[in-house]
Amino acid sequence: MDKFGLFFAFYSLILGLSITEILSGLGQFVRSHSLNKLGAQTALLAMFIFIAITATWIDAFTALKTVELDVESLWAPILASTAFYLAAVIVFPSRSADFERLDDYYLEHKRLIIALLFAAEMLVTFTFLPFMVEGYVKRQPSFFFFFLPFHVVLKGSYVGAFLARSKKANIAWLTVLICLLLFNYWNNGAIPQYLDQTYGGR
Repeated sequence: MDKFGLFFAFYSLILGLSITEILSGLGQFVRSHSLNKLGAQTALLAMFIFIAITATWIDAFTALKTVELDVESLWAPILASTAFYLAAVIVFPSRSADFERLDDYYLEHKRLIIALLFAAEMLVTFTFLPFMVEGYVKRQPSFFFFFLPFHVVLKGSYVGAFLARSKKANIAWLTVLICLLLFNYWNNGAIPQYLDQTYGGR
């Protein structure tokens, strides 16, 4: 197994455990016949974490082929996956008694969860900093017309979700975050590739 294979196996394990926590939390509601008590806020937050983890896994597979097995190269992605895991652990209550007060549980833990997710997002961005610098130096259209504005909007949406207080605002910001990730990763790389091929020679 090469260096990337070793890294990706370990990275996938941590991200996989995070997905398992999400599914396990949802399973609690199914086992206790409490699925009808699963509020929209918690459901959307769990869905967003699931999609964000999947997107991070896709990024790692497509862009970290040259990773080195040392702390300098691995500290950011490992901390990012750890933040995802902690967020996934917290999103669903561990006690069935909290099922009856799920909206209150959400408000009590939402800011910590969003902070962990935002930290993971910043760490992932740091991991891809060399690609960002390359895009800037080479004046790639995909960097200026897609990557940069997309990440400004994405990170701004994290802040909006963190500051949201009302139920409607929380639902709205989580929906925006989900739509942004689906927009970017539904056909991963198609938009940047189109921009570079169409406008890169000008």
